Amino acid sequence: MEKKRSNMEEVTIKVDGKEIKASKNDNLLDVLLKNHFSIPHLCYHPDFEPEESCRMCLVEVNGRVKTSCGVKVKAGLDIITASDKVKRLRKINALLIANSKNRKKTRSNFSFGEIINYDMTKCIDCNNCVAACRAQNVKAVKMGEYGVNQIITKTENSCVYCGQCLTHCPAGAISTNEDEFKKIKDIIKDKKIIKVAQVAPSIRAAIGEEFGYKSGSITTGELVAALKKIGFDYVFDTSLAADITTIEEAKELIERIKKNEKLPMFTSCCPGWVKYVKEYYPQLEPLLTTVLSPEIKMGNIIKHYFAKKMNIDLKKLYVVSIMPCTAKKWEVKRKEFIVDGSYPVDDVLTTVETAKLIKENNIDFKNITQVEFDNPLGKATGAGIIFGTTGGVMTAALRTAYFLLTGINPKDLYFREEIVDIKGLKIINVEFPGKTLRIAVVDGLGNYKQISDKLDQFDYIEVMACPGGCIGGGGQPKPITDDVRKNRRDGLLGVDKKAILRLAHENPTVKKIYEEFLIDEKTTKKYCHYHPT
Repeated sequence: MEKKRSNMEEVTIKVDGKEIKASKNDNLLDVLLKNHFSIPHLCYHPDFEPEESCRMCLVEVNGRVKTSCGVKVKAGLDIITASDKVKRLRKINALLIANSKNRKKTRSNFSFGEIINYDMTKCIDCNNCVAACRAQNVKAVKMGEYGVNQIITKTENSCVYCGQCLTHCPAGAISTNEDEFKKIKDIIKDKKIIKVAQVAPSIRAAIGEEFGYKSGSITTGELVAALKKIGFDYVFDTSLAADITTIEEAKELIERIKKNEKLPMFTSCCPGWVKYVKEYYPQLEPLLTTVLSPEIKMGNIIKHYFAKKMNIDLKKLYVVSIMPCTAKKWEVKRKEFIVDGSYPVDDVLTTVETAKLIKENNIDFKNITQVEFDNPLGKATGAGIIFGTTGGVMTAALRTAYFLLTGINPKDLYFREEIVDIKGLKIINVEFPGKTLRIAVVDGLGNYKQISDKLDQFDYIEVMACPGGCIGGGGQPKPITDDVRKNRRDGLLGVDKKAILRLAHENPTVKKIYEEFLIDEKTTKKYCHYHPT
């Protein structure tokens, strides 16, 4: 994002009489929070330079009251976190924020595509949504007017539904569509309908945070059990479809390289990235892989493979995706994905919405008896699971591409730290038989502009709209910081490292789907590919 990193020189500061070590030029509020000092704050987010607008994080710094988010650490700081003066001023500022609600009652609310809603009566004018959208190089919202009349408004730019504005809003002013959420709840209660949930890879490393788990904790069994209790008849793992994506994408990459056409090949798993391309870089559409995202592909497998095996009438089947991503709500409504008169997926619940549904059903998530995904669509490899983090799609595809070229599984591509690092842009050379592949991995849309004029230097590029990839998606639990992103990433990588199967092409369930369903190139194209229009 936009914030500058510390220079890492260590200094000593005093906080409430206690000496602590910190890096010079680090943000003081960050340091206080990491050292477990309780400092109220609203507007500050470590992804951005501080606005100092809410003024709730006041502390005394060497005898003067200052916003702790606006202070850079240096040697000799003497901090008092809760003096009488500080507490009095915080209370005044809290009252000012509360009283400002009255003047905001007449503000106009707005939404983007009935997916992301802005309730301006709750806005605290922190500017975080504007900073997030600017960091994504989308700039669909701006701060209009000044002083008491300032207000967040739309611009002429198109929203790509990445939801980074939502994840960075501290006041609950930005949300997903409540009406859609209510509709999904009503359908789940209908006993005449067969309800199927598919769960995206990154969910297992994030949803536990809503129930008191540390970020990055893997709670797959608890989630499957909770979804069953809510009323889903079947719960499948979208990571299985990610394994198929891996195979099909590896095939397409090899074909394009051999023909030396439509290069570099871009991934298309991320709908925020695809929407960004459609709105801002339409000339890139032919370079997107034609392979459908795991979510859409899994929807097709459920409706046109699983349903037939189980003799389920499609009119009575309802498929819900549990996704980390607000842009998935746009993806499932794309008419070009309709197959045989049916959308692959009927609706989407974000991680946060799913947690809300679990809580509303009074389910004890922490103490529930764990349940595994249902067969026959519940067995994925580590390759499919790491799709949830930046570099995961690239890693999985390179593993299988190497095998398809050589007939040998690669030894050095199971894991490459530099590919899955969370730092916005990674440029790496990967040695393949007879060729050095030039790859780039981008997380956070704003970072794409760093390579936008250098495309001829690459063979293969992965782009994920959100910082960190799906683990930092717009539908994930808050707060989302770099530490949280790294914990979630490490959780997914840990599952991969422990997995018996780590290569998509070795998944026996995938092999069976190819044997029974994706029996030829024509069928595979129909259910697993699309052509950008």
